[in-house]
Amino acid sequence: MSEQQEPKPRRNPIGWLIMLVVIIAGAAYGLHAYHLSQLRQVTDNAQIEGAISPISARVSGQVTRVAVIENQQVKEGDLLFEIDPREYQARVDQIEGELASAQSKLISARLQVQLARETSQASLLESSSAIDVTRQQVVAAQRAADVAAAQLEQTSSAIAQARSGIKQNQAALEAAQTEAARLQEDSKRYAQLFSKREISEQQFKAAQAAAVEAAKRVEQARQGVHAARANLDSAQSGRQVAARSLDRAQASAQEMEARIGQAQGQYEKAETTRTQVVLAESSVKAAEAEVKRLKAVLDKAKLDLSHTRVLAPITGRVARKNVQPGQVVNPGAPVLALVDESDLWVIANFKETQMEKIRVDQKAEVVVDAYPDQHLEGRVQSIQPGTGAIFSLLPPENASGNFVKVVQRIPVKIVLDTQGQELPLHPGMSVEATIWLQ
Repeated sequence: MSEQQEPKPRRNPIGWLIMLVVIIAGAAYGLHAYHLSQLRQVTDNAQIEGAISPISARVSGQVTRVAVIENQQVKEGDLLFEIDPREYQARVDQIEGELASAQSKLISARLQVQLARETSQASLLESSSAIDVTRQQVVAAQRAADVAAAQLEQTSSAIAQARSGIKQNQAALEAAQTEAARLQEDSKRYAQLFSKREISEQQFKAAQAAAVEAAKRVEQARQGVHAARANLDSAQSGRQVAARSLDRAQASAQEMEARIGQAQGQYEKAETTRTQVVLAESSVKAAEAEVKRLKAVLDKAKLDLSHTRVLAPITGRVARKNVQPGQVVNPGAPVLALVDESDLWVIANFKETQMEKIRVDQKAEVVVDAYPDQHLEGRVQSIQPGTGAIFSLLPPENASGNFVKVVQRIPVKIVLDTQGQELPLHPGMSVEATIWLQ
């Protein structure tokens, strides 16, 4: 008897249908994901960043007052805390006193320069004038000596002429005396002859008249001799006067020449006053430099005094407040921070494999984890010129033998539109960033 064949079970079409739907859905999702990957790049390795300004004291000292509390909103220029200003105020007062003293010394030094210049100019002018006057006196004395020498020469000529006149008059006197003696003898002889009537009366009187005339000529010749001797005496006296005048003129000329030497010595001495002017001017320069230095020191002291009041450099909220009254602060040590929440941006760290088509100014979309229903719009402002690891505090060293290839991430800065900043956003909040490639 033949075995009865069992009927084959029919396959369930529903399972095949479900499998087909799953395959189609997977293919559609893959196609959609591929299409989206060509249109955008997404990363959740992103967070909000902002301007955080560490606040530190610029001078050391004890805090006397803290004007803010944690998380307080402050405006630019508001007082944050104050350092005891008494030491810095005393320093300002001290420098102001030193500056006033230095300015007084500068005024005195300038007056000394003016006085030295006036004294030097007066001394030089006086000594120069004395030299000119003395030179004129020397010229006058030399001229007087020349005149006296000429007069002496003239008196020598007059003496010679007087002596020659004496000789001539003496010779004339001797001739007249000889002639008078002869005529006197003739007169006597004619008297005897007349008494004997050997000559006429007329001849006798003529002889007497000739003797009288001869006697007169003798007297005239004698007076001529006396006059010539008087002329000689006068000429000799004039010579003595002229000689004394010449001696006085020469002595005066020598004295004036000596005075020129003295005047030149005074002028050279006056020249040395210019050195005093130079020294006074150098004192002015030194005083000016000291005033300038003290002004700079005073400006620094006033600046330090102003730094005892620590003011907010920006508008923001106080964070990380670590300062209390009575605390001693040092320059450069941060004691609080100010967060400027009006200027926020997003740093999105994309894989290097995602960076092929990312460019500056592309549109971006940001979803903050705290506000998943809010989609904030923005744009790519810049791309960091290096991976995040290369700019880390300890960049990796890929030495041979231990190299492990790791996909690196490149920070991309996204700035938000104005409407996006209306939400209460804070630096450090996590976001998901999407960059549209087209």
